[in-house]
Amino acid sequence: MDLLLAGTQSDGQGAIKIYRNKQNANGSRSFEAVSTNIPAIKTTSCVWSDYDSDGDLDLAFTGFDYSNIYERTNNNSYELIGVIGAGNTFVPLDDGVAAWANYDIDGDLDFFLAGQDQYSMFWTKIYRNETSSPGGFSGGMSYKFPARYSSATWGDYDNDGDLDLLLTGEVGSSSSPGNATKLYRNNSTVANTIPNTPTNLSHEYTSGSDQISLQWNKSTDNQTPLAGMTFNLMVGTTPGGTEIISPMSVIGMGMRTIPAPGNAGPNDYYTLQKLSPGSYYWQVQAVDNTFKSSAFSNPAFFIIDGTPKANALSDEDGDENEIAETDSTSRETTQVLPVRFTLFPNYPNPFNPSTRINLELPESGHVRAIVYDLQGKEVFRLREGEMNLGYHVLDWDGRSTAGTAVGSGTYIVKVSFEGVNGLREEGRQQVLLVK
Repeated sequence: MDLLLAGTQSDGQGAIKIYRNKQNANGSRSFEAVSTNIPAIKTTSCVWSDYDSDGDLDLAFTGFDYSNIYERTNNNSYELIGVIGAGNTFVPLDDGVAAWANYDIDGDLDFFLAGQDQYSMFWTKIYRNETSSPGGFSGGMSYKFPARYSSATWGDYDNDGDLDLLLTGEVGSSSSPGNATKLYRNNSTVANTIPNTPTNLSHEYTSGSDQISLQWNKSTDNQTPLAGMTFNLMVGTTPGGTEIISPMSVIGMGMRTIPAPGNAGPNDYYTLQKLSPGSYYWQVQAVDNTFKSSAFSNPAFFIIDGTPKANALSDEDGDENEIAETDSTSRETTQVLPVRFTLFPNYPNPFNPSTRINLELPESGHVRAIVYDLQGKEVFRLREGEMNLGYHVLDWDGRSTAGTAVGSGTYIVKVSFEGVNGLREEGRQQVLLVK
């Protein structure tokens, strides 16, 4: 991860600095300043995000004199963009916050600003990202809650598939301010589906190095373009463990516990360094730009073997002292199979319009999965037939067997399993449909 700093220096001048995180020849890490064409201005909030979904991070900021977005170009420089319908400028806001959110679920990131202008007027603005328009953004909409000294967070607090807004700060006017915190629910009716799960997990080890690269095939989403997707990794020393890397997600469901992109960013790989000898288990999930996440992939594992070898070092007397080093190697990535029947809670829950249930089978067998209403009447048959051992996903789109949308309420998903070796299991989950 690289570092972005913005603010006012000790001499009173503004600055925006980018520092690249690099690995030195001796294995240590340090930061080096990156030369950019971004002007030195006083800012109060500065955020990175890939607003144009081209796979690199663009830069947005707001401050006393200036608020704008700089698009990263192919030569790693930054190009200023304008705003269509808003005088080719964002309103400059001091003592505030800038944030990105796909609040309208159209697949691209919109720009949010809050703070006070040069006339001490409080503002809260949302600029819609219009990818079909030159310059990219339509004029800002004023929000109901103007604030300064503010902080804003977007997240789907009600699990309905769109991003809601939590905003806190000083409200009113500069002459008569007061403090407030507001939670705004997004009532969008646009459907936001769960991303597909990444597949084809593998790894690559370079002989003689201490690095191993975990790799996967990127997955897609119906709303977020592929370049706007991020991926989220979990790595442990036990099956389903997170001792090495925590995904900050509910493992069985895949639901993110924080409103944030995946820890692997937009990449289809993640590099681990200096692992101790042993077995390692890992999985990956996809995250769209509303922070909605897929189920985790089927787990895989790799092994780091430690083989001692002799290496001669000379001490101050010129004598050679034998020390032991480790030559790390790894084997082919192998899928980890489940050892017990498990029916995980559905995600999202509550849901609208669709939800997903993960199922683990320790052997092949017959599966019957049926959705019932609370009176015990069959609503929809998710599955009836043979399924192989392994990891499976059951999707329900909130429709009955007749194909009609069912009403809001609580439903029961019952899954019965009869394995080829005589194993019999049954699981139930309550799901809540909210319209």
